[in-house]
Amino acid sequence: AREREGAAARLAAAAVALSERRQRAAADLGARWQARLAPLGLARATLRIAVTPLVDPQGWIELGGTAYRAGEYGMDRVEILVRPNPDLAEGALGELPSGGELSRIAFARHLIERAPGRPGDVAAPVLVLDEVDAGIGADLASTLGQELATLARRRQILLVTPQARLAA
Repeated sequence: AREREGAAARLAAAAVALSERRQRAAADLGARWQARLAPLGLARATLRIAVTPLVDPQGWIELGGTAYRAGEYGMDRVEILVRPNPDLAEGALGELPSGGELSRIAFARHLIERAPGRPGDVAAPVLVLDEVDAGIGADLASTLGQELATLARRRQILLVTPQARLAA
């Protein structure tokens, strides 16, 4: 029983520390990601990363009278929530945006500068983008082209588009 209590205390301490780090990282990444949306034609969209501890009456971690579940990845559920425009309710990234919006939101994530050499920060060598230009006008296509050119200096991009200017 003493060993179990000690293990439970160590699990709780590690899970709480991880959860606090996730909260800070989610706020930072969410703000930097949000800042990249407006130039891509998503000025009215909002994005945030929600880190929510998993409440479980059978959980081993107790904080303030509430029990939480923890597993090999900690005690949180991490979810990217978006609101494509103010008239819509906030929802999961994979559920609300149209194909073009989703492509531009994903593209915006790739535009965020990362500190070189950070553990776990490995970028895919090839980025495939489809519909990133769906429903945009010439003014936005120019901005999108500039962003694509900037990213293409660091990564190979395969772009599915009918717009020759963007492909170039």
